[in-house]
Amino acid sequence: MSIITNIEPDHLVNYDGSFDNLKKAFLEFIKKLPFNGVAIVCGDDTVVKELKINFQRPHISYGFEPSNDYVLSSYRTDGRNSYFKLTSDTDSYDFKLNMLGKHNALNAAAAIVLCLQEGIAVKVIQDSLSGFMGIDRRMQILGEKKIGSSTCLYIDDYGHHPTEINKTIQAIKTSFPDFELKMVFQPHRFTRTKDLYEEFIEVLSHVDELFLLDIYSAGESPIEGINSSNIQSSLIRSGFDNVKLLNSNEVAKEYDKDLAKDTIFVFQGAGDISSISQSIFEEFK
Repeated sequence: MSIITNIEPDHLVNYDGSFDNLKKAFLEFIKKLPFNGVAIVCGDDTVVKELKINFQRPHISYGFEPSNDYVLSSYRTDGRNSYFKLTSDTDSYDFKLNMLGKHNALNAAAAIVLCLQEGIAVKVIQDSLSGFMGIDRRMQILGEKKIGSSTCLYIDDYGHHPTEINKTIQAIKTSFPDFELKMVFQPHRFTRTKDLYEEFIEVLSHVDELFLLDIYSAGESPIEGINSSNIQSSLIRSGFDNVKLLNSNEVAKEYDKDLAKDTIFVFQGAGDISSISQSIFEEFK
């Protein structure tokens, strides 16, 4: 069995810069399943929809859209947990997940479908999910504290692609609608920032305040014009001006100043921003 959660134009340097080549690689991946194998795929994903007509192995789809084989519905959150129903043609079950966001519910659904295909009892799956405490740096709640009269919640997230960042923002806003959202973001790789520049500008404008760190190179050489200063300038030109440049040493001094209301701080990115979030985490031990 295999699971495909989504297909997007990322890491294209490994595919000669071509999204079509990446799509072909996924079709080849499906072909490598044994003839009696099954691909479990997110039927909500646009590219999966495009490619699945060419899958050469059986597949089972899951997602929120009613056309899927397994349909998620009744999604809700209480601020710390998610709840949803998963329905097939023959059965319907309720699940609790100790992670926030519809994207995490979708990932849980993929795991549920796989377990059901393997004959694992629904009660075992339900108990396992409700006892699963999440993954480090994936919507990980580091802790909570009071600063003046404001309640501040600290979240760490590894997402570094615009779609991932958007899902994180949506999940936080849905779970904590009365909180202000401030993000410390470290772009990851010059090539990704260049290839998805406009998408980054769009998604980063959806927070209330943004603190930008320098791009984490991940061993890449700089690309002229691709830097955090230009990201800041582009955001300001787009109408979003609540954005500041910080270096790593300034974050601890600057990010939680001047709070006017309850606030979520999310540390976003795949580079060494993890060392900053880890230092924040140590405060709550």
